[in-house]
Amino acid sequence: NRSLRARYTGFGGLRAATSPRFNVGVRPIVSLSRTARRASRRTRVFVRGRVRPRKARVYQVLQLRRGRRYRTVGTKALKVVRDGRFRGTFVPARSGTYRVYVVARADHATARSSSPKFTVRVDRSRGGGARAP
Repeated sequence: NRSLRARYTGFGGLRAATSPRFNVGVRPIVSLSRTARRASRRTRVFVRGRVRPRKARVYQVLQLRRGRRYRTVGTKALKVVRDGRFRGTFVPARSGTYRVYVVARADHATARSSSPKFTVRVDRSRGGGARAP
């Protein structure tokens, strides 16, 4: 039960009083494990973390920096296992500065919450592969 009401039973010449009931929003704690700070294009970057209290799904948001702003380039639903852990990946298609974070959406029992935002710098892959003639 996530509702709250204050009651005063009264004393002496003071009458009893009851406040209106109101809901208290519980905000989940969403945390990410250390994510790679640098990566190469077309290589998988892993995102792992935990949400408490546990939710059925969390949403990974990927943003790419364009000028001074970040533009959302992808959102992906991640399954949360029994102990609240989740994991996801993304494969950056182009070079640039990406920002990744995870959101737990609001429902009847909890408020919306998000993890801290992690920045990942993606450069062209170095070396390897055959050169075109």
